[in-house]
Amino acid sequence: MLRSFYSAWCGLSGAGPGAVTARCDTVSPAEPDPHSPQPASPESTPSKPRDRAEHRRGWRVIALTAVIAVLSVLDLRLTLAFLKTGGMSEGNPIARWIISHNCEWLLTGFKLGLVGLTCVILIVLRQRRAAELGAWIGFGVMAWLMVQWELYAEQATQLTVMMAEAERLTDLKIVNWVTLQP
Repeated sequence: MLRSFYSAWCGLSGAGPGAVTARCDTVSPAEPDPHSPQPASPESTPSKPRDRAEHRRGWRVIALTAVIAVLSVLDLRLTLAFLKTGGMSEGNPIARWIISHNCEWLLTGFKLGLVGLTCVILIVLRQRRAAELGAWIGFGVMAWLMVQWELYAEQATQLTVMMAEAERLTDLKIVNWVTLQP
């Protein structure tokens, strides 16, 4: 009985012992085994939700990185404009040191270099959660900075005159106040 089951399963023919004409490992059964896993066709398999989420994350990081780059260029333009028209208060000590050397191209290279490096890192790692978090934080910082620029621009005329007068009268250097001389 076992032999007849084996012969039927493997598609063997033969009436007696030693009359086997095919090997079991080379002959496929007529019908697939319902217990063996079947490969799914690519058309019938929906894309995984995780893959779709990572794809959307990548596009969000790219969009946020583009906004960060645009706002950074705007920040640079505003910085240079205020530095050339009476000065401004600079919170970044490295930028303040660069400005103290009165070198516009060095300040431009510093700011664009840091933003460029940040953008490259975010784009390369765009599929990771950490990159998306970094992009959202960068966007938040740049949005906050644009609000600060708006507030600063509203009071810049009065502040610049007051700071210049204070420096002239007291002969004291105000720590965060910097200018670019033509």
